[in-house]
Amino acid sequence: QIDLHRRDDVSIMGCTCKKSKCLKLYCVCFGASVMCGINCRCITCHNTPSHEQSRKDAIRCILARNPSAFDTKFKKAADARVVTTNKTLAHKLGCKCRKSFCTKKYCECYNAGVKCSGSC
Repeated sequence: QIDLHRRDDVSIMGCTCKKSKCLKLYCVCFGASVMCGINCRCITCHNTPSHEQSRKDAIRCILARNPSAFDTKFKKAADARVVTTNKTLAHKLGCKCRKSFCTKKYCECYNAGVKCSGSC
């Protein structure tokens, strides 16, 4: 459910890549396994149907280095205290927030609407 929600957000928001050709994981569209669309403001984009072969090569190269690169960062939580709307979800590895205690918009847990777990 998080993946579908994230894909909708990415397609609405779009990316602003300048030098990566939208073939790196920090491109929000590419990282969500979505091709760039009309809302994107990227420059020299290769994350399009017309550049399908270079996109597949980039995905293959990234997955060779990290097989779980495109996997979701959230899992079903074993702790019943971590509750979201319908499902019980928690961050797999924990977010990187140290001083903000997961209350800022850059926190992955906060953005996904998931309460932080013990690994945060």
